[in-house]
Amino acid sequence: MALNMNFETQDGFLTENGYIRIENITQNKNLIAFNSLCYKDSTARDSEKACNPKFDTLYKNITIDINKNSYTQAYDYLKTLPEFQNAVNC
Repeated sequence: MALNMNFETQDGFLTENGYIRIENITQNKNLIAFNSLCYKDSTARDSEKACNPKFDTLYKNITIDINKNSYTQAYDYLKTLPEFQNAVNC
């Protein structure tokens, strides 16, 4: 699972069909923390060349349902944020 969307990098590059993947998720009871890796396109993703987006990539103390998949809930959480309003699952 990942998200696909257009976004701007810190160096001013505007991606089309950028790729966002969650990594390093940790869980403590009903809270999770995770970071996201962002790639300009599928080629960068396949070669593991992450870029620095203009949005935060570290998220902490996100409340989840412990009976559901934490990765799915993390992606769902991202899509509630304004900077991810146009993100779609891919």
